[in-house]
Amino acid sequence: PPKTILHASLSSGLRSVPPSSSSILLRLASINALPCHGPFHLRVSRALDDKRGLHRLLKGAKFYPRGAIVRKGGSGVDASDLPHRRTDLVAKRPLSWGGYGVELWQNSTVEEVSKIRSPCDLVVQERVSDLMELRGGEFSLRLYVVCRDGRVYWSKRCLCKLAEEGGFITNSAFTGDARRQFEGFAALAKAVGGESELEKRISHVVNDTFARLGGLDLIPPAVVHIPKILGFDFLVRKDGELVLIEVNATPGLVARDDSGDEANVKKAVLEDAWDISSSKSLIQLTKR
Repeated sequence: PPKTILHASLSSGLRSVPPSSSSILLRLASINALPCHGPFHLRVSRALDDKRGLHRLLKGAKFYPRGAIVRKGGSGVDASDLPHRRTDLVAKRPLSWGGYGVELWQNSTVEEVSKIRSPCDLVVQERVSDLMELRGGEFSLRLYVVCRDGRVYWSKRCLCKLAEEGGFITNSAFTGDARRQFEGFAALAKAVGGESELEKRISHVVNDTFARLGGLDLIPPAVVHIPKILGFDFLVRKDGELVLIEVNATPGLVARDDSGDEANVKKAVLEDAWDISSSKSLIQLTKR
């Protein structure tokens, strides 16, 4: 049975797993951050988690913001498809997480950003504007993508993260307040014209991203059926257009508290990833 196999794979080479479900879920979340997924995990980290790699991979895609890479020390600008005019820009450190190190440059050019002589490379994006609001505020969408046994799935158990009260979104998915996170697939589907339409839009973005990595055929089976869970972060324009802003190779899978939508979604995603045959929320991508 799946739970028996699960317990065996977790116990191998580790301390005995306590019988409580919360302890097992913590172990599953920890395994997602371990380098036990082989070359695929390393490749994804370099190509997607590093914002420079993601920019080079998705440059020119309609669902990705226009941007550029500013080399450290102001030594030049690479891979730019930014417009030659002043606009609101967002500068990010290549390996930052949680919204840290994100700067908003209003009415600026990439050349002006390069003059700060940053000690590290920066990924500079055109700020995504005209955003949809849910529950009275702008939000980002965290989508969980599961790679397992040579297949890729995405979960309808996704989180909407509201901007801080009175705040706004700057091409970042961070919100430190679990109370401002809610399960948002149904509300978002209603706003864009139904579940089938939202499923089509999400599948297009995730499929296209993996196609640029080399296609679904190149995704190897994981070691002893261990799933790899990725976090795709989107902004949503008022017209329902999805804009992919970041990918996290090791998304946080442990909730800040044990109640509320954040805890329920993360628990469900972990359980689905380890027991795919019983899941009613995972959508499998098909080869193009």
